[in-house]
Amino acid sequence: MADHIPWPSAHQLMTEQEITDAIAAQAITINQQLGHQPLLVLCVMQGGLVYTGHLLPKLKMPIVLDTLRVTRYRNTTHGGEQVDWLTQPEASLKGQHVLLLDDIFDEGKTLEYLHAWAVAQGADHVYSAVMVNKIHTRKPKQYRTDFSAKDVPDQYVFGMGMDYCGAWRNASGIWALTNDHS
Repeated sequence: MADHIPWPSAHQLMTEQEITDAIAAQAITINQQLGHQPLLVLCVMQGGLVYTGHLLPKLKMPIVLDTLRVTRYRNTTHGGEQVDWLTQPEASLKGQHVLLLDDIFDEGKTLEYLHAWAVAQGADHVYSAVMVNKIHTRKPKQYRTDFSAKDVPDQYVFGMGMDYCGAWRNASGIWALTNDHS
């Protein structure tokens, strides 16, 4: 059970203030690039919850918010190959400008899958934004996010909505496991 997960051996990469400042700067870029077009924002749960809460009030266009829940990790520190649906959004994507919001762009499999899924649902345009982009070479060759607030090294990170074994999404700032080389 997640409530019995002790604090791991970790070091802080960014304070909460550093990441919220980066999200504010990211919002300016999103506002400039996407203009005032209405957006259907899909928060990728559960990791995207905190990030969405910080970003949404800073966006200036009309927004309809919905959520979806998929997983590759199942409360572990390594993702599987398959994306499993837990909850689909209620809103129709047909004809919409969709903005997917997720906590991290790591190997990219989840967001690449969700982008293709949104297109198949009839979305006119699909954009994606993440709180952090993990720097490594294992990302999909054909897919990149449109917006990211901060880069993080190739380590297992948690906090600000990202979990460690199902817990510690509430950690202030972003933390990396010590001696982890995911």
